[in-house]
Amino acid sequence: MSQDPPPTSPAERPVPLRNSTTPRLALAALVLGVLGLVLSLVVVGALVGVVGLVLGIVHLRRSREARKMAWLGFWLSAMSLVASVGFLLLYALGLRHMAGTMGGPRMAPQASMESWLGKPCPDFSVTTLDGTSIRMSEFAGRRVVVNLWATWCGPCVQEIPHFIALSREVPTNELVILGFSPEDRTVLKAFAAQRGMAYPLASLAGVELPPPFHGIGALPTTFFLDREGRIEDVAVGYQDLETLRKRAMGGAPTAAAKVEGAAE
Repeated sequence: MSQDPPPTSPAERPVPLRNSTTPRLALAALVLGVLGLVLSLVVVGALVGVVGLVLGIVHLRRSREARKMAWLGFWLSAMSLVASVGFLLLYALGLRHMAGTMGGPRMAPQASMESWLGKPCPDFSVTTLDGTSIRMSEFAGRRVVVNLWATWCGPCVQEIPHFIALSREVPTNELVILGFSPEDRTVLKAFAAQRGMAYPLASLAGVELPPPFHGIGALPTTFFLDREGRIEDVAVGYQDLETLRKRAMGGAPTAAAKVEGAAE
């Protein structure tokens, strides 16, 4: 005849497992908060912070356990989200400043540049990347092309092979091509060596040119000077090789002539 097992004491009775899912949310919020701060320099930090915030809120609403951990994860996630957004705004402002300025305030619209057509080019001097000081007045008797550009400007980079070809086609005693960029000379030197830019280049970092070269609002902008040193034409935006060749050698109608023809 079988006997019933002796009753167990409360200490010997099995304890039911507690639900450990909720504390895991607090731990996940904490881990994501720390990870979000580490990654706040990139956009993914904001995404991690959002997930950490959600998990922290869910834990606080469902459980009274590990609330300190959940609150810590919540605030760390919030900080990572704010930091990521702040860095993103700084990046955007920096790119906007780089793309929109050329060492000074923006110039007036295109009509203001056209008002310089036919006028003498202001005399100024710059130092090229090889350390040579050049002055605009020393090019009297030769045609001159002044190209304002930057390495980060796509249309500018597209034009570079055209200027290289033009500098090889026409001797320097007939045509002088000058490239001015607002970037640091070390950046320009490396870029010029890679692209084979043999014509004179100068950095405008810390240099303020006189109008109309100062504060150009769009890149590339190219000025074409005649043999008497007068501004004969201005081109804004990318120009193909044939157009640059004609304008450089005085074979294309100037912007002023186009305006007069349209008025007629």
